[in-house]
Amino acid sequence: MTQLQIIEQIQQVHPEIGESQLTIMLNNALDEFVSEARTNEKLGVLTPVADQRYYDFSDLDSVNDDGDVLEVMQVSYFDSSESEELIINKFTGEPQPQDRT
Repeated sequence: MTQLQIIEQIQQVHPEIGESQLTIMLNNALDEFVSEARTNEKLGVLTPVADQRYYDFSDLDSVNDDGDVLEVMQVSYFDSSESEELIINKFTGEPQPQDRT
């Protein structure tokens, strides 16, 4: 549904509200929704498998369905040899099949 369709539906019930005011109200509602969605952060832990690059989000104990994940904020691992948590940099693009990193 487009914003214009939403505005038209609202104006059927509330014809006294103008398009500009409804646009501002819808944008504020969207900003609030995004803010609320980001506060629902969860931490997931999984045990890595040798020679496995990809994992389903549902492999994490805190995720019921892959579709529940909106954004991955950070991926890290604990390096026992250095006794510290190391953050894995985000990769953009498509890995090459021969890439074993």
